[in-house]
Amino acid sequence: MKPIPAITTIGAGLLLAIAVAAVAAPTVTSVRPNGGPPSGNAQVAIDGSSFTGATAVHFGGNPASFIVNSDTSIAATSPAGSPGTTVDVTVTTPSGTSATNPADRYTYTNAPVVGSLSPNSGPVSGSTVVTITGVSFTGATAVHFGGSAASSFIVNADTSITATAPPGSAGTVDVTVTNSFGTSATSAADQYTYTPTTPVRLQHFDVK
Repeated sequence: MKPIPAITTIGAGLLLAIAVAAVAAPTVTSVRPNGGPPSGNAQVAIDGSSFTGATAVHFGGNPASFIVNSDTSIAATSPAGSPGTTVDVTVTTPSGTSATNPADRYTYTNAPVVGSLSPNSGPVSGSTVVTITGVSFTGATAVHFGGSAASSFIVNADTSITATAPPGSAGTVDVTVTNSFGTSATSAADQYTYTPTTPVRLQHFDVK
């Protein structure tokens, strides 16, 4: 009779292999902001799926420190990189490494990078106060909503600007920030929508 322990060991290994294979490899669907300074140390939010149990995050070939917030969210600190280069941000778990795609790209630049707007819409009359979050805002010389300069703006920190939207036409525009190194590249994260103002209709009543 063959030793039962050997069969048990083989069976356990097979079950483990099947269990690992059943868990999908991670997928990266967005990187916010999608760029930062070559010196690194930028806080980057990585969105996607199957991040639970992540063992590594890489910006190109360089490892990053990171925290897994949930199965769909990772907070990473960018490592240093070469100016002007664009790299893929990948996540590794026991099930594999995320496949590279356009959504995971990160550019090393000294120019500003806009990561989000809050709120990202307002009336065509303008005057909406918008918080712009990103990186490399120190020394910003201009903020534009499409082709129009912001009515005013204040640089709160290297990662935050408070701007007042100028009047605009109904539709969506890119919000850009400019410093001495250049102007932020446009992306879906910087889009602001001007909503039309609903006219007030006055009703007339005949008094008899």
